[in-house]
Amino acid sequence: MFGVSRPFRRPPLTTDNTAARWHKILVLIALALSMGSAGQTTLVQAAPPANQTDFSWDIATSHIPEPLCTHTLYLIKYFARARRAADLNGSKVDLNGGLAPASLTVKATSSDAGVAGFHPEEERAAALDSGIPNTGVVVFLLKTEGPGSGTLTFKGQIAFAGENITFPPLEVPIKVVTCKFNVTVTSIVSGFGPNITETAVSSLKGELEGNADGTVTGQAQVTFHSFQNTDCLSAVQTASPSPSKAALQVSLSGGDGGQLTVNVTYDQIMLFQTNTIMCGAGVTSYQQHQFQPSPLSFTVPTTGASFSQPVSLQMGEMELHGTAIIRVEPIEGK
Repeated sequence: MFGVSRPFRRPPLTTDNTAARWHKILVLIALALSMGSAGQTTLVQAAPPANQTDFSWDIATSHIPEPLCTHTLYLIKYFARARRAADLNGSKVDLNGGLAPASLTVKATSSDAGVAGFHPEEERAAALDSGIPNTGVVVFLLKTEGPGSGTLTFKGQIAFAGENITFPPLEVPIKVVTCKFNVTVTSIVSGFGPNITETAVSSLKGELEGNADGTVTGQAQVTFHSFQNTDCLSAVQTASPSPSKAALQVSLSGGDGGQLTVNVTYDQIMLFQTNTIMCGAGVTSYQQHQFQPSPLSFTVPTTGASFSQPVSLQMGEMELHGTAIIRVEPIEGK
């Protein structure tokens, strides 16, 4: 005889260090004594109270970005974890380390196929596949389509201790938009030569926007300033054009939560330099150098990020090294 209740709560459990939506179903398996005539079963409680085992289940999905970007693939995990404790004549005994769930079968659907859909809609996995004790995990591929709102519904069934236990539906509202991102890159590099110190500072500001065909593109403006320090020489450097441009080639992938890979290609820059000798006659001369900042590539979550990474710049015969401070910030799309 089985008694089933379906209270929901938000347990303190977290999985993969991500925010998750938790629901709990409590399945109570009680030992019962059968009495009476054939065809009739009566549940009785012995004295002292009958021994019983409590099976607690936590179900959740991995983090789903808010909002999702159009025409993008996302990997979404569904977790079901068992917690078991026995009540032996009034004493609670933790049964962790005992039998694990045998298998987990989950069907995932979307309320609007024009917004998003699962491919396929049903997945099955053995508990041992998860690598997490007493836990079943299945992985779904969600493909977003056009902008809009909808609800993802997960219906899971787990085989445990010879029984098939069905969980209540887990519903997750989603919003799909044509994503936009602000991108800024500030680089500071320097190099040294015989009696020369060269420093260059560049600032890139651009915007990325999704297109109807699912691609993401962008353009950016770049301002460039450089300074040279040389004994007995005054060097004034001017970059042209100012601002210059950079192309932003973008790859948007869902992955486990959504990732944005940005490849930055800078236009060529012409540097004009006026040299005035400060020691002696004060002779003035002119130079010009054409150079192109090295391409830059980075990957960030679609939720945005701020970080730094090393960069280099070749200016004539001098190689400059330094750091780029990168910031990607999502903008609410349409």
